[in-house]
Amino acid sequence: MKRTVVLVLLALTVALAAICLSACGGDGKNGVDGINGKSAYEIWLDNGYTGTELDFLDWLKGQDGKNGEDGTNGDDGKDGLSAYDIWLADGHSGTEADFLDWLRGRDGVDGYVGADGKDGKSAYETFLQYNPDYYGTEEQWINALAKGRLVRRTITFKAVDEEDIVKTVFYGFDLTDIPSVPEKYGNSGVWDITDFTNITQDMTVTAQYTTDCLIFNQIPNSTEYEVRAPEQAGDLEYVKIPETHNGKRVVAIADYAFKGATKLKTVVLNDDVRSIGYFAFADCKNLVNINISDRVSEINSSFGYDLLPNLAYTEENNAYYLGDEYNPYMVLMRIKDDRATEFTAEYGAKIVYACAFEGCSALSQITLSDYTIQVGERAFKDCVSLGTFDLPRGIRTIGEQAFSGCIALTEIKLPRNFRRIERLTFQDCSALQTVIIPVTLAYVDNAAFWGCDSLQTVYYGGTEQQKQEITIDDGSADGVAPETGNANAPLLGAKWYYESELAAPY
Repeated sequence: MKRTVVLVLLALTVALAAICLSACGGDGKNGVDGINGKSAYEIWLDNGYTGTELDFLDWLKGQDGKNGEDGTNGDDGKDGLSAYDIWLADGHSGTEADFLDWLRGRDGVDGYVGADGKDGKSAYETFLQYNPDYYGTEEQWINALAKGRLVRRTITFKAVDEEDIVKTVFYGFDLTDIPSVPEKYGNSGVWDITDFTNITQDMTVTAQYTTDCLIFNQIPNSTEYEVRAPEQAGDLEYVKIPETHNGKRVVAIADYAFKGATKLKTVVLNDDVRSIGYFAFADCKNLVNINISDRVSEINSSFGYDLLPNLAYTEENNAYYLGDEYNPYMVLMRIKDDRATEFTAEYGAKIVYACAFEGCSALSQITLSDYTIQVGERAFKDCVSLGTFDLPRGIRTIGEQAFSGCIALTEIKLPRNFRRIERLTFQDCSALQTVIIPVTLAYVDNAAFWGCDSLQTVYYGGTEQQKQEITIDDGSADGVAPETGNANAPLLGAKWYYESELAAPY
């Protein structure tokens, strides 16, 4: 009842406001904005009610009214018209099938016939599009495809100091685009394979060069030859030493043979070369590759006293080596760290190069390979801490000044078959007391023991008579003044023991 009164009052208020508005004259001036009114909830609270907004909303709802009496059942409504009936009522006529056909709509007009497309390429033609170098027939192509032979084979052309040239050809076909052999100054070159028909497998082809400008000299008292380059061959970049000349073997590189050939990069020695002469490749600053085979038994400062900067050395266990593919340790060129106190050479080290350990003042113990046959000049010069040293039994030659200045060395035993002690070999070995010499020794060069003032004992494998057959140079041929005495006086003045078992072959 209370809600009904409120609604009636609101309706009257709206009606009066409408009448007033219709009776009023023109619009008055805008009034000042009024103060914001209170919400219904706030007004409710002002009227003495208490509670939350939810309580207020519940109050507004009022109490549920009583249930009214059930009304009487109404009449059933009539069924609505179907879509087909509506269609008929709209003036159409026909069966329901006609109605459904009408709903479907009429077929559109046929489109224009398109132009015929171009014939596509066959698989063979498509293959040729992407492989223009294939020149087989379609029948050959199908045959190769069926047998799994529609593949390319690779032919790689290699030349020293050059980039590889790579060609391809389809299985069973001929290579027709054969590259030229890269030119090398002073050389003639050919490919080692010349038949490029019916290629069925990958191939590697290598350029073979013959150095045309070499000069050959017959070795005295021999039918064999040594070789060198002419003075005007300074532009040589590649040298291949032939196996023979005039039907005789080429076995040696002459002294100074290629010295100063600053453009020389690669040297290929034949398998018979056994000796490389003094300074043969000195100052060849750009030399990168040289093969030192097992046949080489003598290298005499062949590369100079300083390591060539670009040579492809093998680095192993604190040392640089040169060799070939079979033994990369053939020549022990130089110790890397001269502050080392001990050193053991790789087994394959056959030659200790000149100056290899020169000036290694801390080096007290050195072990060479049993395979070693040559110690180069100045190899251990000024190794002042080297107290004992066992030369390998296969040593054949020891170069000049090899142990010069080894002031801590007390004993040296020369191996069997040793024949010659070179000039100044043991110069100034002031602590050297004992030397053991095999019966095979035949020559002691000038000043070999000069300054060995502590030398007291020589154990010799031969008889006193055989000792008389040893040539011991007194220095007179080298202009040593008579007043200085014999340059090998320490050796001659020592006590000799003959047929000593200490000097027996070992």
